[in-house]
Amino acid sequence: MSTPPNFLAGPRGPILDLMRLAAAGTVFWSHVVDRFDSAAIHRPDLPGNWAHAAVVVFFVLSGYVVAGSQRARHSQAGDYVRARLTRLCSIVLPAIALTVLVDVLVAWLDPVLHAEYARPQASMRYLLTAGFLNESWWLSAAPQINVPLWSLSFEFFYYAIYGLWAFKPAGRAGWLWPVLGCLVAGPKILILMPIWLAGVVVCRMERPALGVQASWLLSGSAALVALALIALVPPFPGYIGGAPWFFAAQFGTDWLVGIAIALAVWLIPAADPSAATKPVTRPGAKVLRKAGDLTFSLYVVHYPLLILYRALTAGWALKPAANMALGAVVVLTACVTIGLWLEARRPFWLMMFDRIAGVAGALRCWHGRKDAKA
Repeated sequence: MSTPPNFLAGPRGPILDLMRLAAAGTVFWSHVVDRFDSAAIHRPDLPGNWAHAAVVVFFVLSGYVVAGSQRARHSQAGDYVRARLTRLCSIVLPAIALTVLVDVLVAWLDPVLHAEYARPQASMRYLLTAGFLNESWWLSAAPQINVPLWSLSFEFFYYAIYGLWAFKPAGRAGWLWPVLGCLVAGPKILILMPIWLAGVVVCRMERPALGVQASWLLSGSAALVALALIALVPPFPGYIGGAPWFFAAQFGTDWLVGIAIALAVWLIPAADPSAATKPVTRPGAKVLRKAGDLTFSLYVVHYPLLILYRALTAGWALKPAANMALGAVVVLTACVTIGLWLEARRPFWLMMFDRIAGVAGALRCWHGRKDAKA
């Protein structure tokens, strides 16, 4: 059997890393402007919600990367589960702990500011978010002081449903598992799943036989179409924040943007076949990969740190523009530092899930022997 290709070999990997950086930077800067200039907060009924569109980009890239990783490196169910749980838990659970700390500090430093983000049943919100259930069915329970965590509930269920489908037992009964995953997720998460699946589809589809220049031209055109859709098409059928769909309310618009982004990814010129099984070794590509890996931690910790910065500097006599610029630099530096620390801890999480898998396997063997004796 031939070695599975490295789906991020060649030019595609660095381009995807650049897309991750652009999406994370868009979310970060949008929230910087919103937190320091209330007049600049985007109206949800208008087109041009770039922060939300960046999450759509993340969904497409997530589906693409997870599908490729599952085929190339995690073809066994245990490997897939450990990889996905390690990626999520190593970043999200520490981010939730940091959010709780920031919540307490802001309540002490600036109660008026804290009141803007306080919501009933705060403890239950944190528990639901830690279990990735904060967006299940008609819930929208992510802590308001770290609202970007809403999308991690979507990601978790996409990982789970895809894994339950990819590794389902043979026969009709095997379909019960992915169906059960869909039932727990609920309609709100499922309505955006076509965006994630678009990434899966373009990962699995054979690339068109085009020259390099034609591929770049078509890929760039699809990206420009996506930008035009974000900038010009009004939210449809609803707008972000409206019950009961909340962050999935403009699913029609998001589908169009997601399809355009997926086409742009699909049309990126294919990797050089001679490099298909080699790891990324070019210095620039390695730096991009490391920077791209930091976008996840940037996404999940920047929001509460921006609020904490506002609480700490409430009495400073700075001009608004200077305060916003300083806040952006301080918070970005803190996010990168935290991200580097969290990325370095990932082997610990992988080891922990390996041990859990080992204990589960031992228990299965023990039960098997017990049943055989009976």
